[in-house]
Amino acid sequence: MSWSPWVYIVLLGAAAILYGWMQPKIRKQPTAVGGQAADVEETLEQYMAEMERDNEEIISLIADMKQETLSKQLSQQEQIVELRQRLQNYERQHLVLETRLEQLEKSAAGVAGTSGGRNVAEGLKPAAGIVPQPEPQAIEQPAETQPPQPTVRERYPELFDLYDQGKSIDTVAKATGMARGEVQLILQLAKREESSL
Repeated sequence: MSWSPWVYIVLLGAAAILYGWMQPKIRKQPTAVGGQAADVEETLEQYMAEMERDNEEIISLIADMKQETLSKQLSQQEQIVELRQRLQNYERQHLVLETRLEQLEKSAAGVAGTSGGRNVAEGLKPAAGIVPQPEPQAIEQPAETQPPQPTVRERYPELFDLYDQGKSIDTVAKATGMARGEVQLILQLAKREESSL
């Protein structure tokens, strides 16, 4: 059976139409893949840009934290220097108060040792070549005009109430608004006063 040339032409036309119909699908597939690659690329670029922004924020936060830490360290060092100076001042005051207390105790012992206007020290024999100097006599006032001196405990009742309750020296100092060294000094003076009674 022989085919006429028209059949060949129709078959070739059908093949051309089929190929033409298939061609756009083939072209669309690569463009779809290319579009996906472009989307992925764009997404990656956005992600990288966000990462860079986050990194810059973290770096600025770390720089701020370093600056804050340095400023805190400087202020703490200044406070330490100030506290050392205050401590040295309190130690000096403590020494001055201790010497005054010793002088007061000695003068109180000297006044207690006098009888009838004569000092007990006058009865002691002077060392060779040393002439004792007469001490100025205290003006005796009537007992009625001299009010009794309040004890250290009476002068600082709140401090001793807290200390007797078992509170620490730091707690007592904070509650009374005094310095720690001052509280220690008052407690020492009270112990000395009690032991001398």
